[in-house]
Amino acid sequence: MLHANTQICHYAYSTLCDLLISLSPHLVDKNPDYQSLTIEINENLIQSLLTFLNTYIFFAEEPKNQDEQAKIETLHKRRNLLAGYCKLIVHNVLPIQAATNILKYYVKYSNDFGDLIKNTFTRARDISKIHTAKTMAYSLMAVFKDCVASRDAAQQTAGNDEVINIDLSPLRELARRFNLSFGLDMAKQREALAALHRESIRFALTPLFNRDDPTQPGPNVLFLEVLPEFASKLLKPDKKAIFDHVDKLIHSATIEGDAWQPLINYRRILNDEPGCGPAPKTRASTSTRGRKRAIPQDDDNSRL
Repeated sequence: MLHANTQICHYAYSTLCDLLISLSPHLVDKNPDYQSLTIEINENLIQSLLTFLNTYIFFAEEPKNQDEQAKIETLHKRRNLLAGYCKLIVHNVLPIQAATNILKYYVKYSNDFGDLIKNTFTRARDISKIHTAKTMAYSLMAVFKDCVASRDAAQQTAGNDEVINIDLSPLRELARRFNLSFGLDMAKQREALAALHRESIRFALTPLFNRDDPTQPGPNVLFLEVLPEFASKLLKPDKKAIFDHVDKLIHSATIEGDAWQPLINYRRILNDEPGCGPAPKTRASTSTRGRKRAIPQDDDNSRL
């Protein structure tokens, strides 16, 4: 789907999305004889679709000297292309986890695509609340890795004379938006929230220790700073179960010092110790790469 001619790429992508809807493996549910007509869904296919999205939607080069009307038309085309992929998720053609690299842009591109992305994970919950919550966790992990990569690049530029801290404000803002989407009915979402916590814990505590210094935590423990955002909606029995799960993972390890503070604070919140709560949030910009645009007043969600 990558070609020197952009129009050919767009046509190939749109045609493939339409064919996947018509000839997905679900076609066999209607008649087993249709097996030979179906298109196999595999990781290579999903990666090809995501490469297209990154190239032509999320990181597309902006044409120079476009007037406002042309910019709106370009945005409309990009929204239609993204809607084609989202449609594959909500119709259960692609696994919900294939939305990971879409959900991670929920905040960054909220002005341009926020409604499409929100509609995608809202409707994915109708398929599976648990898998949608896990996919949210994977999206948060992807943003965390981006934050670490940005810090590492800045540190390399600064050299050894200055210590560059990780800016987790994009991660916290995405977590805040996801948390709001769970609503107020905690009983209805309890299994999904527990799944999000468990996936996040697995990532944050793997490995548990720094390979060069066993007294220090592994490189992902800072990810736990985002979990208090979701802890307030856990029912008390679920907090206890997750607390016990964390204790089982850390065994009798000595957990002390500033580097372990994200884990210490998270355990205190799960244990309902007084004076604990989500870390203060840094106000994150919701601008879209330095611009605000008018969203075309059409119903892109009707394509989903």
